[in-house]
Amino acid sequence: MSASPRVLFLTVAGAGAGLGHVKRCAALGSALTGLGASVRLAVAGDAQRLGPLGMTLPGFEALQWIGSPRLTLEFAERSGADLVVVDAYRATDELLRALRTRGAVVAAIDDLADRELPVDIVVNGAYRAERRPYADVLGRRLLLGPRFTLLDPGRFRVSFTLGG
Repeated sequence: MSASPRVLFLTVAGAGAGLGHVKRCAALGSALTGLGASVRLAVAGDAQRLGPLGMTLPGFEALQWIGSPRLTLEFAERSGADLVVVDAYRATDELLRALRTRGAVVAAIDDLADRELPVDIVVNGAYRAERRPYADVLGRRLLLGPRFTLLDPGRFRVSFTLGG
C-alpha cells in the first residue's frame, strides 16, 4: 500500500436501493479520511439526488457501474485504489473476483450472506451476523456483529431523559 492509502467505494442509491448503502460507505469513508486515506465514492443509480439531501460524501462521483464490469474495472484501475469497498447486492461474484485480480484488497459490506462473496473482507454489522451462513472462502476475514456497524458518529445522536 502507498503511504496514504487510496480507497475506492462502489455503491448504489435511489429507487430499490434507498440510501443505506451510501450512508454506510460515507461513514466508513469519513473515518478513513480522518486517518489520512484518500477516498473516492462511486455511486450508481440516483446519485444526483444525494446533494439536495445534505449528504457530505468524500470524493463523490456518479458512475453507473452496475452491470458494466468493464467500466468498473477500468475505473478501479484508474483510481489506483489499495482497497476497494463494494456495498451493492447487484455486484456479481465475477466482478468481485476480477477486482481482486488487480491487486487491491477487496471488501464487501453485506447483510444477506446469500452468495459466495469472493472478497478479502466481509463486513456485516447486523445483530447476530455471526450466525449468518457465510461461505468458507480461504483467507477471507469476517467482521461480523454490532461492533462493526457502520454509523457516522457526527450524525448519530440519541437524546432521552431519565426519571420522572
